[in-house]
Amino acid sequence: DWIINQFSKIKTKKMEHAILNAIRLGVYQLLFLTKIPPSAAINESVELIKKLGAKKSGFVNAVLRKVDAERKNIIFPNIKNEPLKYVSVLFSHPEWLVERWIKRYGVSETIKICQANNKIAPTILRVNTLQTTMDEFLKKLSENNIDAEKTKFSPDGIIIRKGFHHLIEAAAPELFYIQGEASQLISYLAAPKSGECILDACAAPGGKTTHIAQMMGNKGSIYAMDVNKSRLESVSTTCRRLDINIVETFLGDAALDLQFAPKDGFDAIIIDAPCSGLGVLRRNPDARWKEIDINEL
Repeated sequence: DWIINQFSKIKTKKMEHAILNAIRLGVYQLLFLTKIPPSAAINESVELIKKLGAKKSGFVNAVLRKVDAERKNIIFPNIKNEPLKYVSVLFSHPEWLVERWIKRYGVSETIKICQANNKIAPTILRVNTLQTTMDEFLKKLSENNIDAEKTKFSPDGIIIRKGFHHLIEAAAPELFYIQGEASQLISYLAAPKSGECILDACAAPGGKTTHIAQMMGNKGSIYAMDVNKSRLESVSTTCRRLDINIVETFLGDAALDLQFAPKDGFDAIIIDAPCSGLGVLRRNPDARWKEIDINEL
């Protein structure tokens, strides 16, 4: 959008969404892709807008041709004079968030955080040790030309380096669950033991719930609670897929209603409370552009 605003008389905030997105696609292809000729990138974007009339498609055409012709003249903010705007524009993060991080961590560290957020997150699995072992699963992956290795911190995690598209065909769905390594470590902090009674107060979609059940050897009881009915159903679905039968689901708000709680209480409670999601922007890149009320959270 910063680039578009340098070459368009109509600024991005005032453009129709269809036109803006067509120009965005065109600019992206012109400046960031190497195998698409400029003429093709421009023509395809124009084609997207033709149904809206000649005037609008002509506008898209004019802006993109100008970007292509004057790409060497694009000016970005100066890091010394405008560090906030520089980081925001160059690394595609909203100004309010960049400002918050610069105050906490300084400019250079904020840039590193933004760069990390812009990298594609690795595909990480949690091996369902109720059904297989880590070594057996790795062997199965290797036999199907899937390059994988154990995660550094989680004892149950595997990083898929290459060949992920073969995974579903190669491995039975009951053998694994796609779950980030940091998320896997939460269950270890709870340290559940076989036979215990655990409450997962914000359970959906079921990653931590099923991991706890796995660590308990599928022995004991887990109360999985959530305020969202459809997401809570995914917990039950995941339990069936992983062949876990010690989980009972409850619809509701754990902060308000725990009438179903056992008389002796729980051995542990996990609360993965609703949050800003700013720690997982790498996996959810669009989330950075949502309006977030930090104070309310």
